[in-house]
Amino acid sequence: MRKKISLLLTFVMLFALLAVNLFADDEPSKWAVQSINDLKARGFLHQDLTYDYKEDITRKDFCKLAVYAYLKNKGYQDVTDLINAELKHDFKNYTYQFQDLDKNNQDDQYIFVANMLGFVDGVSANKFAPQQYLTREQAAKILLAVYSTMGQQEKLDYYKQLFADDHEISAWAKGYVYDIKEIGIMTGVGANKFSPKANYTREQAIITILKTINACQAHQKLTEDNQSKVKKLKREMINLINQERAKVGVAPVEECLEFEEYADIRASESAQVLGHTRPDGSRFYSGITGKFSLISENLSAGYTLPKTAMYHFMNSEKHKNNILNPAFKEVSIGYYSQKDSQYETYWIQLFSTK
Repeated sequence: MRKKISLLLTFVMLFALLAVNLFADDEPSKWAVQSINDLKARGFLHQDLTYDYKEDITRKDFCKLAVYAYLKNKGYQDVTDLINAELKHDFKNYTYQFQDLDKNNQDDQYIFVANMLGFVDGVSANKFAPQQYLTREQAAKILLAVYSTMGQQEKLDYYKQLFADDHEISAWAKGYVYDIKEIGIMTGVGANKFSPKANYTREQAIITILKTINACQAHQKLTEDNQSKVKKLKREMINLINQERAKVGVAPVEECLEFEEYADIRASESAQVLGHTRPDGSRFYSGITGKFSLISENLSAGYTLPKTAMYHFMNSEKHKNNILNPAFKEVSIGYYSQKDSQYETYWIQLFSTK
């Protein structure tokens, strides 16, 4: 009896130890727990990716991870929902060139969508290799594509510091690796190394997808805040114009939204060529597509606030004449800011009469 009990206890202990080891392998690293829980809480992590966190991630699973987070961020329920809402025509006419995928398999549909959105390419013209493990430099390329699609980030032209193993990064991957590093989504593995050819793990992939979403949302918030700020500055400039016109008994000008985008273009062009001639040598109004019977342009550079720019305008005879001219019925305000340019801030007052 005692031998039976002893054997039973030994069996139970061995089973418990085995179970602990199995579940331990299934748990994420401590440094990854918070990010994984965050992505789960938002509902952005596909259930198929909620285990084997320390395992290397396949190309197929990385596509599922990226596309699922992308579609959830846009408010869709699943890949079918996204296809029906935005990609139905594209999906119908899509060329299914990857012979190792099945277009009727929902898991493979994540790959097709990722390819359609420009996130990922095949390993050849007709092969995707879904079960092939993803390397860190390959992950950098996909992450930057996801970020660009969601955040509209321009490619960087310079990098603050190269990795110590820069010589190991493939030539095609260097731009992606350093862009994604500068954005802050994917960094090195320590000792200023990137380890480009090493496989990417599932938990690393999850963390960087979360960083991608956060960076895109921050970019969107910054864009919206900047647009709101510029809109207020433009409104203030129009108010200042009409205050000056009121002082001499001239009717106010109305805001002309039709020419506003062009006024912004002229403001940005002023950072390249300061004057009433465009960078291509044509007159300032050459790019306007709408009709007008009378038009004139005021340009100011180096003044951040509408009040200081307006002071400059009113102390210039030609600019002042445009502001107070009763023949003008509308005005479009252009604004552009570029810190590394000569004057940083550029204002355009585009006066017109239809």
